[in-house]
Amino acid sequence: MELTSQRRKACDLCFTKKIKCDMLKPHCSNCLLYKSESQNSVSSRESELEARLALIENQLKEVLEASASQPAEPQPPPVQQPVAGPFSPSQVFETPTCDLCFTKKIKCDMLKPHCSNCLLYKSECKTTRLRRRTAAAKDKLPRPAQNSVSSRESELEARLALIENQLKEVLEASASQPVKSQQPPVQQPVAGPFSPSQVFETPSPEPQWLSNIVAAAGQSPVLMSGSDTTTPSDWVAQPEPMVLPPLEDVLPLVNIYFTRFNVVLPLFHQGSFMTMLSDWYAHVIHRTRPAWAAINIVLAIAHRACVTSEKDFATDGEKSATYLRNAQTVVNELVTREEDLVGLQVLLGMSLLFLGTKNPKPASVLLGTTIRLAHRMGLHDQDRSNGLPEHEAVQRARIFWVAYYLDKDVSLNQKMPSFQVDADIDLPLPDLDPADNSPVLMSGWDTTTPSDWVAQPEPMVLPPLEDVLPLVNIYFTRFNIVMPLFHQGSFMTMLSDWYSHVIHRTRPAWAAINIVLAIAHRACITSEKDFATDGEKSAAYLRNAQTVVNELVTREEDLVGLQVLLGMSLLFLGTKNPKPASVLLGTTIRLAHRMGLHDQDRSNGLPEHEAVQRARIFWVAYYLDKDVSLNQKMPSFQVDADIDLPLPDLDPADNVSIMYSTDSTIKFNYFRSRTALSHIQGKIYDLLYSTRSKKASPEDRVQRREQLNHMLEQWRLQIPEQFQMANVATSMSPTNAVHMVNLYSTYMLCLVHAHGIYTFDMDETCWFKEMRQSMTACDANGTISESCKGKIPAGWENCVVQSRAFIQLFTVAPFTECGFWISASARFATVMMVLTQMFIEPMHPHLTLDCELTRKAVAVFDQMVPRTTDKEIRWLHEIVSALFRQAMAATQDTVEAFERQAREQAQAQAAADYFVALGNQMGNSQLADDFHFMSWS
Repeated sequence: MELTSQRRKACDLCFTKKIKCDMLKPHCSNCLLYKSESQNSVSSRESELEARLALIENQLKEVLEASASQPAEPQPPPVQQPVAGPFSPSQVFETPTCDLCFTKKIKCDMLKPHCSNCLLYKSECKTTRLRRRTAAAKDKLPRPAQNSVSSRESELEARLALIENQLKEVLEASASQPVKSQQPPVQQPVAGPFSPSQVFETPSPEPQWLSNIVAAAGQSPVLMSGSDTTTPSDWVAQPEPMVLPPLEDVLPLVNIYFTRFNVVLPLFHQGSFMTMLSDWYAHVIHRTRPAWAAINIVLAIAHRACVTSEKDFATDGEKSATYLRNAQTVVNELVTREEDLVGLQVLLGMSLLFLGTKNPKPASVLLGTTIRLAHRMGLHDQDRSNGLPEHEAVQRARIFWVAYYLDKDVSLNQKMPSFQVDADIDLPLPDLDPADNSPVLMSGWDTTTPSDWVAQPEPMVLPPLEDVLPLVNIYFTRFNIVMPLFHQGSFMTMLSDWYSHVIHRTRPAWAAINIVLAIAHRACITSEKDFATDGEKSAAYLRNAQTVVNELVTREEDLVGLQVLLGMSLLFLGTKNPKPASVLLGTTIRLAHRMGLHDQDRSNGLPEHEAVQRARIFWVAYYLDKDVSLNQKMPSFQVDADIDLPLPDLDPADNVSIMYSTDSTIKFNYFRSRTALSHIQGKIYDLLYSTRSKKASPEDRVQRREQLNHMLEQWRLQIPEQFQMANVATSMSPTNAVHMVNLYSTYMLCLVHAHGIYTFDMDETCWFKEMRQSMTACDANGTISESCKGKIPAGWENCVVQSRAFIQLFTVAPFTECGFWISASARFATVMMVLTQMFIEPMHPHLTLDCELTRKAVAVFDQMVPRTTDKEIRWLHEIVSALFRQAMAATQDTVEAFERQAREQAQAQAAADYFVALGNQMGNSQLADDFHFMSWS
């Protein structure tokens, strides 16, 4: 850009083309535009410098904004550099400088809200002096260079160097400056063993080796006030960004893994892994956390596979530990997410890595989760792999055998029961001569990687004690009294220590308190508190507890940790997606085995209350394991033959698990009865639904069903009459009625599974599936043909009677969301059986009652099912709705006739009662006269 006249406010190009000039230096906008079109004067080096400068400036801006603890005072905008033009020397200002830089006579970069020097000296950045430049200094103004392109590049390089130095100084100052912890809010003292002068402090994060949590509790405010207001919907921070070394550094390690380790222990399929690795570096959309964890596992094993003669031993160990810690941050997501082959490979890889460390115990805990995931995916059953691509079916089998050998190895070495029973395996051994025995080699070179990319956990926050105590009281009076997960005295001591002493604020204790608060909100029935609010608060506390799963999986055994895992399983079973509970139970059962809770001899010498609590915790884990095993058709972890422990006491000294009738004359041990029912659940799965039971003859299966039906009837008869299904609503409190609904829902599922009437997935053993298909051939009067009636299984009448009683129970008991999801399968099954009975016997005397009960049940289904995305639940809802409409249409005339007959009978009875009462008042003679008058008229 050239100026031929100092009086003109436009460059030559703009003056010639008669366009407005912005007079920018060294090129105005129009000069740059025309040069780019004709001469392409802007070099690629200049573009690169501009992009890099913008990136560094953004980084510096982010660092300065993060480091600013308080907003700076408003400052005047910086004065721009003067340009050549018709300005008088008296109007030219010198470049502004903040007060600190002006006093110390150092150059100021005028960054906002603090310049680099003020940030370094920890001073407030103010600009109160602006000096006018004298006319004599006019000659010092910058002048455009002769070569505009090289001048622009030089200017960009100088600016880039300045910004990089400033960013380096700021980062060094931030690293040397200690982080100031925020002052916690002062809480009000409460009545109790605390002094009014005590102030509870928010604990600072404690450094731990294995404290990488995916969703750590974020910057949480004080949660609730004394009036119990709503809590934030999410107190968990987002996971840290996923970082990997450059691809040229990763490829050599991947080559080492597949040529030295995977060739003998095929954990990953090479083609699938390389596709995943390529997609990771090529497309952001493919950067999922399970894939990131899988790549970290491969890199960790690759460093372990390097022999000491090739690389430094200690360096490889540190790098491997770093990659393992990265993978550990995803454990929480793998435990609570849908099944995925990559997730299963990550868990197996972590188990392998832990087995190669000085502390191999975490591997045994991880294997419980791994085996349960393998069961959920059906890796132990060859039929589940039919229809899949050949390489995927082969890889599924290989992953299962890796999990199998690790499970057996840990079982023998650590003297614990194995999770996988050989009789449940329907899978051939690995091929003797596989086709893919030659891995493809890759090129590259090995370089060092960062030593640690894992963030530390955030501080642990709890509501004030005055808000926590009422919830704890609800938990121990409504839930723990029938499901003794915690010992009340021990828990209250832990709670008191938490609020009294910072040293007792451990993450497992924090998770245990969150679990109690979450269950307490679930225990609140809708008539007392807001339904949606309690659900949100319970979910928030559950998310807090989830952040500690990683530490519970990889830490030493602890009774509190076991209670937290069981509490999380209980909470997940009461949600719209109960599948994570089955995965958590694998870890829980393994922890119980490690602590010897299944062996009475391991509790000898302990205090009585602690020995009793250990036994109770084991039976809670036992009944959850059997419940999930039957409902989801998977092998249970706990084998009955490995239990050396008596059933819970029939009449415990502390009255835990004892229910009383409303008049307090009859008592019932809920926990012992639930444990006995769990034993029958395990028998039903072993005899009818396990892999080995499929080979039983039809005669043998009939005999097994009769045996199981006898066991169920004996169990039901041991319950007092006041606590039977027909009497629960009138003889028990509303809170206990909710627990009885859960108990009888399990009983109903056992009943229908034992008779083969209904299964949750409508498999080939389900009688109802065949019956529903036959309903299309119904006669005009809505009855099923005689051929269909001949296929009704034995015990159908008893199942219908019990189903009718169960529907009556759950329609009058207090409604809770968690109670609905826990008993959803039983509710659908019982409604289906009652509706089917309308087709089998449309004139039965209970038809009107059945129509009313099913109408109420279907209304609840219509309200709750849209809240879930579970395909099985939605599918069952569609079946029940269609069956209900069909049954109502088929029995409409019969119901109307019954209702008309009932009205006529009621009217006749009312008339008779009226005249009897009238005769008693007026005498028989007067009544006779009235009849005579009526006849005459």
